[in-house]
Order: sequence, then structure tokens, then C-alpha cells
Amino acid sequence: MVNEGFKENKLFVIYNSLFYSKQLEIREKLSETSIYKDHFKNNYPTIIFIGRLTSVKKLDMLLEVMKSSSNKITLFNLVFVGTGKEKESLEQLVLKYGLKSNVWFYGDCYNEEKIGELIFNASICVSPGNIGLTAIHSLMYGTPSITHDNFTKQMPEFEVIEKGVTGDFFKENDIESLKKTINNWLVKHPKKNDQLIQNCYSIIDRYYNPKFQMNLLKNVLQ
Repeated sequence: MVNEGFKENKLFVIYNSLFYSKQLEIREKLSETSIYKDHFKNNYPTIIFIGRLTSVKKLDMLLEVMKSSSNKITLFNLVFVGTGKEKESLEQLVLKYGLKSNVWFYGDCYNEEKIGELIFNASICVSPGNIGLTAIHSLMYGTPSITHDNFTKQMPEFEVIEKGVTGDFFKENDIESLKKTINNWLVKHPKKNDQLIQNCYSIIDRYYNPKFQMNLLKNVLQ
């Protein structure tokens, strides 16, 4: 916009948000549960993706990473929360690669309390394609996010991710880079500590909520 002639001192960013007040109530009651241990029957860290299962999300890349997980890559489980056009092809890949015991197609979920539990108990949220509001949802419930590093193709919400603080980035469309980024993250953070969770909460509480949006609008209009 500056390049198009708009004055920089008249430009203000209003960050996107979800149902913050409701999610905050849920967040304050969250605690660690055995939801993934009970389902997968193991203690591996769990990666979550929540959103539509569409080709633009490039979710097959996660299965490619899992396929080679026995080759000195940290073992992990994977849960897809949501459905979409790519579900059938993803299910076929899971069977082809022998990953059925470590991949959970949870399906659609509109119960925010259950969504909170699923996200909070995951180790990391990964969207190999663009990430959008998935990042806001994930950080709201204390789980960092990983996505690709081509910011010109990203949705604006990618800015909530600070490398090493609230998530990480890998080289776009590069499975080896995604594999390395996931592995490095899980080796460094085999279990989310309180600081990591608070990092996620903090950025949402500062910017990605209606209160910030309203205060910014008031300041500009006044």
C-alpha cells in the first residue's frame, strides 16, 4: 500500500481472530489428558492438523515424512481434525505406507471443548501448505505451528509464528526440509513445557482478538 501511494502513518493492521472469549473460557480449563495415548496405544508425540482436507494444504507431505520416520526420524502420531475432498486419497496413502496405526482421521468436529482438548494435547500443528486461521486456533490452545516459508503464498495469519518461539518454517514443497524441521522441533521439544505454551497464548492475547481490534478502531476513529 505504501508503494501505491498510501501514507504509512495512516496504515494500521487489524489482526484476524476467532471466537476469542469462548475459547478463552475453554483454555482456562484445559489440562493434559490421555486422549492420544488411549487412541494410539503409544507415547509418541502427536502432530495435529485442523481444517479442511484440501489439496492446497499439501497434507500428503506429512504422510511422506511419516513413511520415512523409521530412518532416524523421530516417531510421531498424526491426527486430522476435519474432512474434505482429499480425505479418500489421504486414506489410501495411509494404507499404502502402512501407517494406519499411527494416523487418526478424527473427522469434523464443531465441539469447541473437544477441539481445545485435541489441540492442547498435541505437540505441534503442521500445515505443509498455507496455514491461515489454523495457526490462530492452534496457538490459542497452546500448540505451536509449522508451515512453509514462502510468505508471498501464505495467508496473513502466518505472522503469528515466530521461529523457535511459537513454531517454525520449512522450505516450501521440500519434503526433506519438512522432515528435518519436524524432527528438530520434536527433538528439542519432546514435550511442551509451560514456557512454550505461554508463548503461544501471549501472541494471541496481545493481538489476535476482538479487544485489540476494537481498541485499534477506536484509536484510529478518534
